[in-house]
Amino acid sequence: MKKINFNFDWDVSDISDSSNIFGEKPKPQRVNLPHDAMILGKRSEDCPNGNSSGFFWNSDYLYEKTFYVPEKEDKKTFILEFEGIYMNAQIWVNHNYIDKCDYGYTDFYLNITDWVIPDEENLIQVYTKASMNKTTRWYSGTGIYRDVNLHIGPDTYFEPDGVRILTARIEAGEAKLEIFGKIAKANEFKALSVKIDIVDEKTEQIVKATEVPVAQNGAFGANLIIKSPKLWSVDTPDLYRAELRLIKGETDVDQDSVKFGIRTIEAVSQKGLLINGVKTKLRGGCIHHDNGPIGAAEYDDAAYRRIRIMKEAGFNAIRSAHNPISKSLLRACDKLGMMVMDESFDTWHTAKSEFDYTLFFDKNWRFDLEMMVKKDFNHPSVIMYTFGNEIQELDTLQGQKQNRMMADFLRSMDPTRLTSNAVNGMFTALKHIDEILPEIDRADSVNTDNMEINNMMTVLDENMGAIMRHRYISEMLEPITDALDVACYNYMDGRYETDAEKYPHRIIVGSEARPSSIAKNWRMVKNLPNVFGDFVWAGWDYIGEAGTGKVDYTMDASQGMYGAYPWYLANCGDIDICGRRRPQSYYREIVWGLRKKPYIVVGRPEHYQQPSIMNNWSWFDGVSSWTWPGYEGKPVQIEVYADADEAELLINGMPVGRKTAGEDSGFKAVFDTIYEPGKIEAVTYKQGKVVSDTMLETAMGERQLYAICDKECTPADGQSLVYIDVDVVDKNGIYDKSASDKVDIVVDGTAELLGYGNSDPKSMENFYDKTRTLYDGHLTAVLRAPREPGEAVVSFRSDRMPAVSVKLTFVNHIMCIRHPFG
Repeated sequence: MKKINFNFDWDVSDISDSSNIFGEKPKPQRVNLPHDAMILGKRSEDCPNGNSSGFFWNSDYLYEKTFYVPEKEDKKTFILEFEGIYMNAQIWVNHNYIDKCDYGYTDFYLNITDWVIPDEENLIQVYTKASMNKTTRWYSGTGIYRDVNLHIGPDTYFEPDGVRILTARIEAGEAKLEIFGKIAKANEFKALSVKIDIVDEKTEQIVKATEVPVAQNGAFGANLIIKSPKLWSVDTPDLYRAELRLIKGETDVDQDSVKFGIRTIEAVSQKGLLINGVKTKLRGGCIHHDNGPIGAAEYDDAAYRRIRIMKEAGFNAIRSAHNPISKSLLRACDKLGMMVMDESFDTWHTAKSEFDYTLFFDKNWRFDLEMMVKKDFNHPSVIMYTFGNEIQELDTLQGQKQNRMMADFLRSMDPTRLTSNAVNGMFTALKHIDEILPEIDRADSVNTDNMEINNMMTVLDENMGAIMRHRYISEMLEPITDALDVACYNYMDGRYETDAEKYPHRIIVGSEARPSSIAKNWRMVKNLPNVFGDFVWAGWDYIGEAGTGKVDYTMDASQGMYGAYPWYLANCGDIDICGRRRPQSYYREIVWGLRKKPYIVVGRPEHYQQPSIMNNWSWFDGVSSWTWPGYEGKPVQIEVYADADEAELLINGMPVGRKTAGEDSGFKAVFDTIYEPGKIEAVTYKQGKVVSDTMLETAMGERQLYAICDKECTPADGQSLVYIDVDVVDKNGIYDKSASDKVDIVVDGTAELLGYGNSDPKSMENFYDKTRTLYDGHLTAVLRAPREPGEAVVSFRSDRMPAVSVKLTFVNHIMCIRHPFG
């Protein structure tokens, strides 16, 4: 079938106050998809969603689009694909109700052939209902936030996403592939066949014109041998493409093209995870689905940039917490070599929010899992499915039955991947908490009555290891993990060593862990053969769950572990919402053994030794900078991250001190000193010899804005994005991260400004504002390309620095080879 991008020229109306979707409504706004209506709306302290959504309000929206169907298309098949609508979506065509999709993260298809009228303008209406408060525990976004595609084909056709390619085996220098699929309405034709060509990324033909018959029920299949295959892995993410033609006699009826990779996955007791037979440890990060300044709207370029930055930071795996990943992210992970743990649900029968997925779980879970597998099957980056996150009813017979049922259901659809369920022992043992705590030293004095679970984990932090090892949790885990290929542990690192010994057959991955536990956990991952990875919460910062990683100097504990308004970011990611690595990211890279140079972090001097509220997900509140105007002669605390025996700190050539570092010291040396402008150095030693050093210098003299974009060439396709990073530097190019100027953005030309912002977790500015305040000396602007070739000049202006401009050129996409996915 021909796949057409259906993102352009939609009208959207806020209809929260309308009695029905066809009644009177406000004047609509013309938009191009993907579109997150929530990020463009209001944020206020009285928002019923509170911390969960970052104080952003939900609403109900009606999206409408007309499209003309020529008379010659009368005998064609029309299938609409929605890659994601948040949420409770109803779809109408020419005022005929077609179907609905309750879950906000499911990719789904609708055959609208019977309702399309040739030689007329046809109307599509999509109604999204998200005004019900508390539909999820994080920022969801609202509306048609992922791509819409229109598939047009003949009466008999390859079902979209219906062709599946798996690697049956790899041995003796060759790979055996199994290719199978189904032809829709094949019974209306006789003597159908499918011809299959396999080509590599250089479009060189590998297997030529294998022809197989189509059965009367539409099924077809083929076994192919690939000689000297290029195997997909994180280091060599090689891809192939299957070109398929549906043939009747000598006539081509339909075509399909499927990208795939050749690789095998195994989980073996006492060996762990094997990718292509090679032991692999997962350096993982959990991510939510929003893209910071542009909200939940998903684009190929946003996905590609995110995965590129995470891979540069040392990650080799992501977990899609806690909902199915987008197709854009899957393509990026395939291309760049990033393994994926794709997760389906955050709730089953026990609600975590007032109007969450529990309302639909019994009716929909099979369909939603089926669509997740259909989306993922041909993506080599996907190595594991998880079908739950911290499900509370797992300590019941009904929950254990549901757990096994879902694992078996996934295996029936996809026997090639691992299945799991991300378990948090605290959630599953809540009904026993009054019996557990008195048996844990000093935990029995903690009053946990009516306490939210994350708050409970925070106040019991010192006791969590013992709690997670309690016999109630051990007994509960046995029937759950026995049904799974892999045991996914959330915050149960206290069980790694004991379970590795007591349950040698159990294969474990840390599916969620605090930033502060990386060194301890990674040592166990390296040393325990059946623990094959660790996923930090979070790899990338996100909107919602506001203040999860706060360092709060106001001492405002009114929100428990969360931050009071105007907190709106979680503030716990290795990488901030603008794509900049935070200090904990460099620490993690050192712990992983991927960085030899030390890293210097200077605590914000205005808060030196000031009392603060921190959570289990918080990190030292510092910046890698030696520019702190106004704090000359004032005390500062400095952390040096290093994989070495010792780290020495020098200021302007004078020694401050020399302390132990490396693994036995938690890869960290801490110094207290006085801020003096100039130069600060960290020198590391092993066995008394210098092995590495690093340096920070103070920005001096006049400052200037420095802007750089991530592309030299951008397709004029209406979908490509340009990211422009804005920093403040001195005449020598030294960054001034203390700068907090207001900076105006002016776009002169055809580019569209989608978002403009910083990573300040408490900013009261909006991403659609044209004036934003530098945070740690930085801003990011996101622009969308026009649909026609042209140019745009993007200027940034502040009161005390000269303006700086970036010229963007948009060309015919055929002339631009930069597109991430070819």
